[in-house]
Amino acid sequence: MSLSYKSYKADSFKDFTSPSVSYLQKALEQDKLHLVQDVLFYSSLGGVGKTVTANFFAKAVICNHRIDGSPCNQCDNCHLANTSHPDIVHIDGAKLSDVKAVEDLIIPILRLKPIKAHHKIIILDEAHRLPPSVQSALLTLVENPNRQTFFLLTTTEINDIIQPLQTRFFLLELSTPSFLEMAKIALDYLKEHKINLKDEAALRHLVISSNGSIRQLKKECDKYVLIPNLNHQYTEILEIFESKTPTDLYQNLFRINDVITKFKAFLISISCEFTKIQSARVNRICTQLIINDPHKIQTLMDLYFVLNNTLFQIKGN
Repeated sequence: MSLSYKSYKADSFKDFTSPSVSYLQKALEQDKLHLVQDVLFYSSLGGVGKTVTANFFAKAVICNHRIDGSPCNQCDNCHLANTSHPDIVHIDGAKLSDVKAVEDLIIPILRLKPIKAHHKIIILDEAHRLPPSVQSALLTLVENPNRQTFFLLTTTEINDIIQPLQTRFFLLELSTPSFLEMAKIALDYLKEHKINLKDEAALRHLVISSNGSIRQLKKECDKYVLIPNLNHQYTEILEIFESKTPTDLYQNLFRINDVITKFKAFLISISCEFTKIQSARVNRICTQLIINDPHKIQTLMDLYFVLNNTLFQIKGN
């Protein structure tokens, strides 16, 4: 799917540029919901936006006052869809391991009338993880002509979906964004965080390292978002360690502990293998800082080295 970063909080179908998505909009505009009551969102790559698109489409379906097929973003149903709507149910395909699971999880939903909207919507992620027997059971439910429920399925493995189910559902294939579209997504996301990235080489690295996945691109961009925060903490650390005498360092111990706490929280927020290792090293050094008083100055210098090295490594990745 080709879309801007707004896809994570899409306001209208204009935020989606994939031609296939326009079919959903036209069906909603013309009030031909029966044509898109069962949709299979497919892309061969993860992180392209299948679930985002399904969620947005569900919101548009239950909206009370659609505008050109898009949700109005003002009615009660739209507001609830932004958080947790009682008529939109998300199910992980891994939970439907056998036919009994279908009977326990899906059939009760079908028996209930919509609570707030005119329709109920079941969004079933990772549909390729459903065993063939479960897919066949699902097909039987879908073929009930009197239901008020929409079925929206997502998958990255179309060959694992049984042919009758593929035939019964409207297949919406989401394309991988182009290099230029990915670059725009990155720049838009960074601008939202008040970061103006002018380095073309850095932008190229962001796009290439994401391998066409919008989700991965966002994670790569988050490093740039977090760096200013890290720089601020690093400045605090430098100010502390510029002290010349042991007495000055001892007087700054409480401040050092505060900086360490912030820094450890930062390492956790990045959550990659390198920062996990560094976080463990910081924890060990902090323990020494508490129990190894005679060598506290050396321990502080060890800590300074770890923090300095962490900053260098993160910026280099």
